[in-house]
Amino acid sequence: MIKLHQGQGLDIYWRDHYICPTEEEYVDMVLKKTGGLMMLAFDLMFIFRNQADSTLDYVTGRYFLETFSKFFQIRDDYCNLWDVKYAANKSYCEDLTEGKFSWVIVQGVLKR
Repeated sequence: MIKLHQGQGLDIYWRDHYICPTEEEYVDMVLKKTGGLMMLAFDLMFIFRNQADSTLDYVTGRYFLETFSKFFQIRDDYCNLWDVKYAANKSYCEDLTEGKFSWVIVQGVLKR
């Protein structure tokens, strides 16, 4: 849970201080913020798994969730800008109006 708050804190800090993170910093934030709850759920499932079940590999599971977390957040950042259905559930370009440094903004700033 601490990593989840650290990731949220980074997101807020960058927004409030107008600091554009590097790609590595952004991915680190995503793994803490978006991946935090997924990792917590996975860790709990791993701890309480059937000990006789040797098919669940911890390292592979964590790697999959890290990859999925990055995909999920970057997809969410893109949908926030271009998906009409997404805008119906949230506001249009919510990340931009909130001043967040989403993946799209980070790429735009760093590649200028």
